[in-house]
Amino acid sequence: MKSRFSSALMLALVPALIGCASQVAPPLIITPVIASEIDQQSFTGTWRGDVDSADPRFAGTVEFRFRPGGAVILPSHPVPSRILWVRLKGDKLSGAMEPYFDPERAAEVYTTFDGTLSYGLLRGTLHERTNMRWKDSATWTVARVAE
Repeated sequence: MKSRFSSALMLALVPALIGCASQVAPPLIITPVIASEIDQQSFTGTWRGDVDSADPRFAGTVEFRFRPGGAVILPSHPVPSRILWVRLKGDKLSGAMEPYFDPERAAEVYTTFDGTLSYGLLRGTLHERTNMRWKDSATWTVARVAE
């Protein structure tokens, strides 16, 4: 015979367990990569590093995962919009994010980024355009941690 305590405990735990089980990590978003096979090979692998910025929306860590046919870019916290595409050519990387409206600046924001691969490090800059003016918002450096 079950005690009232164990029955009450089960009734209390079931919703919590169901809630935990139903919280699935969001799927990784594959960003299209525009590159030749040779250029893709130079960047293939997992890269990790830091983003330096006075803007807390961008400062933190970042991980790039380049695979044939796409890339996954994982910042340490959510960014305001998704990455539309990445281009790899020689030792250069460039890309663009989907424009978004920033209520703090009361403006549409356009974001691009570029970087250069040199001596095993990929270093770059994040550029933002608001109110028809471009500014460098962050710099980043990543190193390959896995092939």
